[in-house]
Amino acid sequence: MKRELLLSFGAALMLIGGGGCNKHAETEIPTRDFLQTRAEMLQKYGAPIRTSTSGSFSPCERLTFHSDTLSIDADFKGERCYYVRYTLPNYWTKEQVDAALASNGSGWQAVDSTIMGALSPVLQITEYTSRDGHRAKYTGPVKWLEIWSSALVARSEELEAERQQKARAIPKF
Repeated sequence: MKRELLLSFGAALMLIGGGGCNKHAETEIPTRDFLQTRAEMLQKYGAPIRTSTSGSFSPCERLTFHSDTLSIDADFKGERCYYVRYTLPNYWTKEQVDAALASNGSGWQAVDSTIMGALSPVLQITEYTSRDGHRAKYTGPVKWLEIWSSALVARSEELEAERQQKARAIPKF
């Protein structure tokens, strides 16, 4: 996944009109352009500890769930979740990453992996894509996994294409 594309997710977000992390067998999630529904998240994680309207896109409702081992920020437009960030207090294992990804689509594959500085998985950044077109990024230094829905990915690609087209336009002299 292009780094520039990840940076444009924030712009796309502006425009797109429990317990710990246990290992789960990957279940077949229906193909859809969003990650989870509000009902699915409430069933898994219980009542949120905080609800705000200052999420990653507007209008948006951010629900924050928290346990002693897992923190989740999920941004909703209506009943659909388009962005989620999972945070653990320690560096993630492959099994934990796989379980979180499986909760948000199917057919996930690593598409890019970078180790910053010393050869240590602690400093690893890995990007993933799903069969549904969702994208994810595990960032070891901050111990979180971010997942963007395919609808958000598509909108960010449109915005990037528009930005590039404007950059190539010849101004009126």
